[in-house]
Amino acid sequence: EGDVDTVAPMLVDDFMHVIPGRFNSAEFLLSRLRARKQRGYPRYSDRAYDSTKVRFYGDAAVVTTTSTATLLRAEGAPPGTSAHTMTLVWIWQGGDWRLHTWNEADAGREMDRIAWNRTYREGGSVKLGPNQLLVDTVQGLRPGKALDVGIGQGRNALHLASQGWDVTGVDISDEGIAQVNQAAKDSGLDTQVHAHVADFHTWDFGESQYDLIAFIYMGATPPVDAIRRGLAPGGIVVFEHFGADASKSSGSGGLRQGDLSALFQDGFEVLRDEQVVDLADWGHATVPLIRFVARKH
Repeated sequence: EGDVDTVAPMLVDDFMHVIPGRFNSAEFLLSRLRARKQRGYPRYSDRAYDSTKVRFYGDAAVVTTTSTATLLRAEGAPPGTSAHTMTLVWIWQGGDWRLHTWNEADAGREMDRIAWNRTYREGGSVKLGPNQLLVDTVQGLRPGKALDVGIGQGRNALHLASQGWDVTGVDISDEGIAQVNQAAKDSGLDTQVHAHVADFHTWDFGESQYDLIAFIYMGATPPVDAIRRGLAPGGIVVFEHFGADASKSSGSGGLRQGDLSALFQDGFEVLRDEQVVDLADWGHATVPLIRFVARKH
């Protein structure tokens, strides 16, 4: 809204604003805000933020979020929609958090993709075998259709396929998907593993399509409504992630026992909801973990 007096003290001296095609300084950004206020537009309403993640690195905090808002244009022009992913880098300076970088070039997901591609190429950060909670949960179940959210290099999907499951997997990393496809081919499981480069936030989970949905180390905010729609009656959701006490070191948010039971209280029977201190699949550290299993009514 052009509130320069509020924004200016928040910016560091070497602040950088990134938009498609160019970089702007603090001085330029503030001049644009002043001009916007003088014109009286564009103005925004109904702004919402989704899929927000905060990661701390010493005296820096990196925030990624997806912003959607109604854009109120000049008089006589129809309203529009502003939607993009942004990344903000805050640093602790002078006893307060100040903004170092504001990236509006839809780079949030792209940065995630680049980071995961590097992780999967270099290896070493993740357990190679399947998640033990998932292994224990499917033991004795009749194989059906499964969705592996964040399929990565395929460790969980390949195990499920070896047990007779037909597995669809999504991941933002094209490097990970390439490794999944090669591993499935090498194992003779390529007809049972269907891997897609996609963002699970926008992936269509379908209607009563899956007998199992795995959400393993994919953050503390599962898409509950999509999971509820996507699971067939009697279908199982399996969730493992860092506990709240481990979130600072993991940088990916954390949960406490009972959080997921509250989210899945409607239409589900909770089979397991526990916090344990165990070796995490990611990072190879012994930390508090939340393990959760529920069945759709």
